[in-house]
Amino acid sequence: MHWKYISALLIMIHCNIALQAQYPVTQAVQQVKLSQIKMSTPAALPFSGIDISTAAMQDSTAIGFVTADEIGQAARLVPDTNMHRWLQTCIKEQYAPLYTATAPRLLCVIQDLRIQEQKNGNDGFLRLKAVTYSTPIREDRYQLINTIDTVMMVSKNSGTSAIAQAINLLLQPSASLQKNSKTFTRLAIAEPVNMNGRAPVMLTREYKTGAYLSYEDFRNNRPSVENITVKIDTKSGKFNVYELTKDSALAAIPACWGIAFANELYICYQDMLVPVEKNNNSIMLSSWVTPDKRQNRAMFWRWILEKAGPENNALRNDIFDRIYRKGINVPGTSALATRLDLDKGGLSF
Repeated sequence: MHWKYISALLIMIHCNIALQAQYPVTQAVQQVKLSQIKMSTPAALPFSGIDISTAAMQDSTAIGFVTADEIGQAARLVPDTNMHRWLQTCIKEQYAPLYTATAPRLLCVIQDLRIQEQKNGNDGFLRLKAVTYSTPIREDRYQLINTIDTVMMVSKNSGTSAIAQAINLLLQPSASLQKNSKTFTRLAIAEPVNMNGRAPVMLTREYKTGAYLSYEDFRNNRPSVENITVKIDTKSGKFNVYELTKDSALAAIPACWGIAFANELYICYQDMLVPVEKNNNSIMLSSWVTPDKRQNRAMFWRWILEKAGPENNALRNDIFDRIYRKGINVPGTSALATRLDLDKGGLSF
């Protein structure tokens, strides 16, 4: 019964592909390349060199989103080369002349470098998450010297200076190795950084149809409930997820984290189904993925809305407005959610 339902639904989804032209496309339709940035120049640096690792970053292809025109349209901010080379070049050109030959060497493991400028003159945000290590010259074992996890306020159109300010944080505090402290090889430092990228949901191209009751189920591409359907309450605008039982009855799934259907992924947030997709090493909200690269076109979602009937056009427009035009806020902040935090499964910018 379940597979017959899916087959019929897939036919209806593909027959409704033309529906996508009726709705707005994306929050970010442009791309802005960032070349070298100007950072403050200290009188001297207590390092013989600075190495950068970006293997831990959820998305090493972009630095976030900035406002790109007079109407505040968001644009994807990308380095003009790959992230590792871009950061390493920025630091080398700025700081190499100041290195002290006999000083320790610094290793910066960047886990997150993300910016979001806000339109209409509102403040934006920049997050830097990193771990820094140091090793004496001519040695190959590193000692942890600092962890950074900070969110900085960013004024409109000040992204470049904010990124430079964040990079400067990597140099604090100055290296001071402690005797008898635990040390790590470079391999040991690099080994755990790609754990999120190894999650089954990140490695597969086929998402098992069903409902995820937890983020852990989602990470493992392992639906807790496999036979499902979704209906929308036209009065409240709430998406309700149901299990299709053996006798074809519907049993509500009240605590649903997300679903996969017809190889599309959705998270359940505030009674909405929010289309998401794998994008490089991250899970992005599909509305923030450039249209020509978007994989999840929300055909299952659109089919549900169309099924509600033309008398519910206002409801459909409201849902598209909340998710595609205005966007969803990261809980507790005014930042717009653009992706999942792969460590915790919550919304992030």
